[in-house]
Amino acid sequence: MKNIIGLLSAIMLMALITGCQCREEKLVASNKKQIESAFDNWKKGKGTVFDLLDENVTWIVAGASPVSGTYRNKKELLKVVKQINAKLSGPIVPEVKQVIAQDNVVVAVWQGKAPAKDGKVYSNTYSWVMTFKDDKIIRVTAFLDTYLLSQLLGK
Repeated sequence: MKNIIGLLSAIMLMALITGCQCREEKLVASNKKQIESAFDNWKKGKGTVFDLLDENVTWIVAGASPVSGTYRNKKELLKVVKQINAKLSGPIVPEVKQVIAQDNVVVAVWQGKAPAKDGKVYSNTYSWVMTFKDDKIIRVTAFLDTYLLSQLLGK
C-alpha cells in the first residue's frame, strides 16, 4: 500500500511539474510573440514597442550619450524619445535581427534607420533587454552606439 501511495505521489508531482513547465513555456512564447508583433507593427507604421510599456517602466539607456541614464516612467522616457525624433525627418524603421526569450525576459537585437533633418541617415544597432510582468514591459536596458546617437543630437 505504501508503494502505491508513493507511486501516486510521484505521478502527481510529475504532473504538477510538467504543468508548471508548460505554463512557463507558454508565457515565454507569449512574451516573445508580443515583442515580434510590436516590432513588426512598428516597421509597418502601426505602433511601436513603446505601446507595451507599463506606465511605471524603468528604462535604462546604457553608455554616455546626452540621453543615457535611468528613466522612471513611460512619460519621462517618451519626452526623451521626442527629443530624438525632433532630429529626424522620418520615423526610425526597425529591422529585427534576433529575438531571444527566457523566463520573463526578452532580448531584441535590431537595426534602426531613419532620415535625419541634416540630410544624413541615422543608423544604429540596438539590443534591448526587456522584462515582462502581466503582459507589460516593466524594465528595459537599452544598449546602442551612443556615439552615433550623440552625433544625431549634435552633442
